[in-house]
Amino acid sequence: MLLFFSREMIDGHTPLHLAEKPTPGTGGSLLIAMLCYPALGGAVSAVAMPTDEGESRRTIFSLLGTRPDCIFLDNIDGLLKSPTLCSAITADHFTDRIVSSSRTGSYPVRCVWVASGNNPSLFREVARRTVRIRLDAKTEHPDIDREFRIKNLAEWAESQRCELIAANVTIIQAWIAAGKPRFAGKRLGGFESWSDVMGGILQNANIPGFLDGIEEHREQADPKRQR
Repeated sequence: MLLFFSREMIDGHTPLHLAEKPTPGTGGSLLIAMLCYPALGGAVSAVAMPTDEGESRRTIFSLLGTRPDCIFLDNIDGLLKSPTLCSAITADHFTDRIVSSSRTGSYPVRCVWVASGNNPSLFREVARRTVRIRLDAKTEHPDIDREFRIKNLAEWAESQRCELIAANVTIIQAWIAAGKPRFAGKRLGGFESWSDVMGGILQNANIPGFLDGIEEHREQADPKRQR
């Protein structure tokens, strides 16, 4: 949620934020939607990640052409292995041939990348560009008869949007007022500016856990499916 409000302070790339869970119905898509809502003020459009690499390239190129604030890849299933996605995440500009034309186009990449899926396996090049958000309701049917502190999260987020924006901006402004202290913990290679800014904001707010478990996430990329 904070990333949307601090994106212009980050030079270069930001990683893919993946909400993954063991069972359908856990709420990964809802979580992503709610984290995006304060900044976007509406529903974030979700797209399915194509399995064909040519179609992946056309889809990502088309999406970037709309200058989106966010690209949401929903319901990832199985192995996520896409050189196009890897290239787009770490590109300053994404270039491809315009459909039905001999001309090429080039679009800046400044969006926030998010995704959700049920126990997806990640190709190692995707894994190193990904930050995991692990959800586990610890029940076989998480969509049935669950109790929540907030009964209707979407309705609540809409009613509290101004307060959520103010909270995000306050946390970021506190880091700026403190002199933008650099994060003292781990930095993610290829995403150093993102690590410094996001880690610094959270560290200044005494919110622990930034990039904790990143090694475990890498190790869980299935080596048998990397071929």
